[in-house]
Amino acid sequence: MAVVALFGSALTRAGAGAASVLAIGYDLHLLRRYLRSPVRRLVIPGGTSACTLDGAALARLAVQWRGPLAFLAWCDVAGQRGHLVWWPDTLDAHQRRELRLAADEAAVSPTVAAVAP
Repeated sequence: MAVVALFGSALTRAGAGAASVLAIGYDLHLLRRYLRSPVRRLVIPGGTSACTLDGAALARLAVQWRGPLAFLAWCDVAGQRGHLVWWPDTLDAHQRRELRLAADEAAVSPTVAAVAP
């Protein structure tokens, strides 16, 4: 879409052509980076067990849903923060339901009192 937008802008044909080559190059760079990214493994066990991401324990975990998109934000025990996004085509209906149920259960901490003392 960037190439179409560049040729539709007020740039000269030569300027739009040069900028579109840069845009295509940047898109190829992002595609390569995406394809080389590792597969992540998220485990949300029931009970008081800690959630893990790629085998590392997580101190905090939050899943937010915005329509069909799922956003995961976490903080590990060392204080490092991170996030993941699942688009609708990356999780099938069974996996989306499993993530929604597990995240809702993880949000309710069994170690914190549910009522004020």
